[in-house]
Amino acid sequence: TTSESLLASRAEASALATYYMGRMADKDGNDEETLKYLADFHKEFPGQDQMAPNTLYMSLDAYLELGRVPDARKQYETLIELYPDHSRTGRAATLIYKAVSDLYKKEPADSAQAKAYLQTLAELMRTSNRLDDKPSYSDLRRESGHWLDLGNWTEAERVLRRTSKTYADDPAQREGWFRNVQPDLGLVLLKQNKLPDAVAILRPLIPDAKPADGAPEPEFKPYPSTVTSFYEAAVGMVKGETASDMVEVIGAGTREDVLKAAQWMEVLSRTKEKFTVEWYDLKFNQIFAWRRLGQTESNDLNIAKDLISTMRTDVDANFDGIATDYKAAGQDGKAAQARFRWLSKELN
Repeated sequence: TTSESLLASRAEASALATYYMGRMADKDGNDEETLKYLADFHKEFPGQDQMAPNTLYMSLDAYLELGRVPDARKQYETLIELYPDHSRTGRAATLIYKAVSDLYKKEPADSAQAKAYLQTLAELMRTSNRLDDKPSYSDLRRESGHWLDLGNWTEAERVLRRTSKTYADDPAQREGWFRNVQPDLGLVLLKQNKLPDAVAILRPLIPDAKPADGAPEPEFKPYPSTVTSFYEAAVGMVKGETASDMVEVIGAGTREDVLKAAQWMEVLSRTKEKFTVEWYDLKFNQIFAWRRLGQTESNDLNIAKDLISTMRTDVDANFDGIATDYKAAGQDGKAAQARFRWLSKELN
């Protein structure tokens, strides 16, 4: 009817007037005035889907400028609920992220509040990156880092796969791709027991530990942590606290992978002081890898037996010296001692 049309026209005019008054206040940096016009715009003028996302964004920004982070987060939650795929929602996530990051940095790292903020940061960056056709390398790394810190391996894998695909051929990120993105992807696959996938991702990152004379230097040398992830995915590991409850996890690598991993453990062990905690871990891994190889080649089994015999000579037949050395480092060495006892029994 004519009266209904007139009311609709007046409502539209009122919405436009309110919107532009709020927009002018926002441009002038008048936060209180911005909130006066825009904080409840989406409630006062329902159905104004062209303007409402922008009013929520501007009022969110005004709240942040006034230090009213909880109110800003409420506006953001409304954006997520009503306009989950709008570009303003992504930009709002970035604004909120900065404010929550400041709060996070003020909390003790191991506190429950810090973990809650970290979860929020991860979710905010997820929204920001989701609504960006090509998010920056740093933003993707920031998001994956949060999921890694939270131990959320499935979310970390999702982001890392996107980063890997998006920046695989970007010369500016080539080193970061090789030394950070792919190793992190391999790690989260390992954490989810996706061992064949982890090996496939990590294998190209691991050069020969003992290259032939005259062989060119690798473009990027892997970090020790990357080598360790490759080792665990390819060779496997032993879990347990006592010699009687050791569980052997078999890796998914080829014989060539296991041999490469064994050689890397030897190389890395030479960079550590003998009889330190790190050195013992590397020596155990080295012997365990040669034992794996020895399951099909008697010469390799003999290498493993020689290595464990040398270890027994160095720390006594019952491996009591291991517990002593761990204790000197302020750690409990019973589990490490038990692992060596288990390995020695397996080899004799």
